[in-house]
Amino acid sequence: MDDINCANKALDCLMSETGGAGRCQDADEEGAAPGAYHVVVARKLVGTGELVRMLGLSRTRVGHLVAQPGFPEPYDELIMGKVWRIKDVEKWAADHRRELHPLDAE
Repeated sequence: MDDINCANKALDCLMSETGGAGRCQDADEEGAAPGAYHVVVARKLVGTGELVRMLGLSRTRVGHLVAQPGFPEPYDELIMGKVWRIKDVEKWAADHRRELHPLDAE
C-alpha cells in the first residue's frame, strides 16, 4: 500500500471515530516533510477552564452555574475534574440566551 492510500485509510478511520470532526490541514511546521499534512480534530469536550473562557465568568461563578438544575450533566469526571460535551453547553447557552466566546480567541 502506498503512502497516500495509507494516509487516506487513517484519515477515514479518524473521521469515523470523531463523527466527521477531523480535517486535513497543510503541515507548515518547521521540519515537516514537503507536502505533509496533519489532521486537526475539533474539540468535543470542555472542562471548567474552557467554560470560564466560553462564558466569560469567574471560575467561582462557573462552579455555581454548573451546580444549578438545568445545566447539562457532565459527560465524565476525570482526575482534572468534570468535562462536558461542547454541543450540550452550546445548546444550553442558546436555550438560555447566553453568549459564548470562542475558545481560540485570545
